[in-house]
Amino acid sequence: MNKGRSICWRPFSLEAAGVMVILLKYKLRSEDQWRSKRFSPYEYFDLEEGEVPEIDSVPDKMHAAEYLDLPGEEVEHTLLQLVDEDKSELLEVKETFWNAGENRIIEVLRKSGNDVLHNELIIQTIRSNLAMGEEIETVRFNREKLCNTLNFHSIDCI
Repeated sequence: MNKGRSICWRPFSLEAAGVMVILLKYKLRSEDQWRSKRFSPYEYFDLEEGEVPEIDSVPDKMHAAEYLDLPGEEVEHTLLQLVDEDKSELLEVKETFWNAGENRIIEVLRKSGNDVLHNELIIQTIRSNLAMGEEIETVRFNREKLCNTLNFHSIDCI
């Protein structure tokens, strides 16, 4: 359990100006302390040849936990933070896992300066369906003015 501890975004101290910072913080179920791992843009993104990495470039993997060399059921929380080279753009993705890593809550925050460009909450659950096998339910909410507004709901067979 999280035992009431939370982790929040804090500005990075950059070693060198002009470098995008990609930091993955994560907590394992068996430990109280958070761990962290840094990535270069070339390690994190799936870049085309000659493509310049940007905050919204396509990542190589779908979820932050996939960058860890650990079984999914061991990971309890991830916090992925990307800050661009001039510290004006932020992308933060938090994930909380339960049910042996099968289910997750995802919080996405994208900021430019003080402006919030995107703020979303996603809940994904996997459940058994006797007729169809396993299915995944996804519910997406836009987070606006301190309220969650339903944006999308689906149930798909997997």
